[in-house]
Amino acid sequence: TRITALLSKRVEVKHNAERTAKRLRHLHKIAKITCEQCGRNRIPANSAIEQLEDWIPATRAERRFVLHHRAGSNKDSDQAPASVALLIGPEGGLTKTEISLAEDAGFEPLQLGPRVLRTETAPLAALAIMQSRWGDMA
Repeated sequence: TRITALLSKRVEVKHNAERTAKRLRHLHKIAKITCEQCGRNRIPANSAIEQLEDWIPATRAERRFVLHHRAGSNKDSDQAPASVALLIGPEGGLTKTEISLAEDAGFEPLQLGPRVLRTETAPLAALAIMQSRWGDMA
C-alpha cells in the first residue's frame, strides 16, 4: 500500500527538492498505470524520501523483512500476515550495520535465493512470492 524511498549509506543518487518531487510524481504515475493494468483498485502511496535510521523504528507491520543475500534460512508460515514491510537496499546492498539495525528492530532476515538481485528486481520478486504464498495469485 506504500512505497518509501530510503536514504542509506550506499545510496548515490542525490536530487534537489524539485527533481525529487518530479521523480515521486513519475513513480506514482507508473504505479497508477500498473494498478489499472492488473485490476488492482488501490494505488500504493509514495511517501516522501526518508532516512533509513528514521524509517526502521517507525515501520509498523505484522511481519517485517530485511532482504539480503547473507540471510540464513527463512521462518516459514502458511498463515497470511495482516501486513508486511519489506526493506530492500540500494545498489551495493545494505551495510552490515544497517542490516543489524533492522534485525535489532525486529525485521526478519529474508533471502529470496542464491542470486543477488538488482534493487529494481528484488521488490517485484519478493512481492510476487508473497502474493503467491499469502495473496491472490494462487
